[in-house]
Amino acid sequence: PLFFENDASCAAWGAYHIELKQSSKNLVVLTLGTGVGGGLILNGRLYTGRNGSAGELGHITIDPKGRPCGCGNRGCLETYMGGRYLVEAGQKELSRMNKKSCAFLTPKKLYTDAQKGQKYACQIWEQAGTALGIACADFINIFNPDTLLLCGGVAAASPVFLPFARKEINQRTFLSSRKSVQITVSSKNHHLGVIGAALLV
Repeated sequence: PLFFENDASCAAWGAYHIELKQSSKNLVVLTLGTGVGGGLILNGRLYTGRNGSAGELGHITIDPKGRPCGCGNRGCLETYMGGRYLVEAGQKELSRMNKKSCAFLTPKKLYTDAQKGQKYACQIWEQAGTALGIACADFINIFNPDTLLLCGGVAAASPVFLPFARKEINQRTFLSSRKSVQITVSSKNHHLGVIGAALLV
């Protein structure tokens, strides 16, 4: 038998079981990697919508006149928080500054540069964190989850972007929803999707 499921939905199912031990019945998961994916656990069940396409949280619009996204839309969350877009923004800024190292830029390098206080990297992560916070505020207001979990390679840079996201969340969410949600970064980043897929089968 063959089973098909979205990778971010698998990660959400894995997080629900192995990281949160089914303690979080209403869970929003954002996978921050090359792009931005999403998965939803509502009332203890994986929610995939009418035809399996629910949870495309990375394609919520932050700016209708923003950067073109690979999905065909403009200004999606993914164009601010996805790894390839972070690199493009960094390369553009380094090129403007006449820096030769822009060709070898990675999200990890952006993170370490921000930790060193390099202005270009700090600005990019601030913009990314702000966009993430705007989107997460919408998710919190819509779904009223008890947990919002960030996972994926880019989530490892949370020390430099999460404070900006929290600022937006605090400004944009209903008090009752804000008080009831725990925002956390996965401690089992590399296994959630694979184990979630196995558990779904």
